[in-house]
Amino acid sequence: MNALGGFGRGLYVEQSAPFVKELAVIVARGRDNSISCYHVVETVHRENICHIVKSPANESWKIMKLATDITSKVVASLEGAGVFAVELFLTEDGQVFFFFLLLLLNSFFTLLFMYKITEIIMFE
Repeated sequence: MNALGGFGRGLYVEQSAPFVKELAVIVARGRDNSISCYHVVETVHRENICHIVKSPANESWKIMKLATDITSKVVASLEGAGVFAVELFLTEDGQVFFFFLLLLLNSFFTLLFMYKITEIIMFE
């Protein structure tokens, strides 16, 4: 957290962010510290359970770039390599905030199981 500016820079936003959408990015970090981000997706929740994942998220290029930039910065601040899921909040005024990070230990299906996703919507 210190590498990102610490809690004094407003990193804890779950209880106070007036978010309108939850976004997520799957990102891989190599042993050589290379970082590759996949498409930004929108997750739609019902009663705190993810029911729909829209891929890619229906957002502007600016929002998508901001989401991947934040995701890259979060993962770059960690040690080690692996595949991570990063969740973000999008506010009505176009701000994107880091929400949380999850290390994926197995595969995409681990993510589906953990979130109990019932529907995936893919766009061309």
